[in-house]
Amino acid sequence: AITRFEKAAVIDKVNGRAYVLGGGSTSPRSTQVDVATIDPNTGLLGAFTTAGQLAVGVGQAPAVIVAGRIYVLGGN
Repeated sequence: AITRFEKAAVIDKVNGRAYVLGGGSTSPRSTQVDVATIDPNTGLLGAFTTAGQLAVGVGQAPAVIVAGRIYVLGGN
């Protein structure tokens, strides 16, 4: 389970993945990026695993997917 607060989350419907990025209500903010696969038949999420790191820690940030790339915008 992911226990970070104030994180960004996005769903990649094309590739069947859910991403959780950054988070944390105190400094330093998390740089962690987690990913889980989405079962196309049930819509259930698999287990989250660490997929990488953001360049800087962020909290309360929106995220979008454009042309297959994830963008995290602003945040604290």
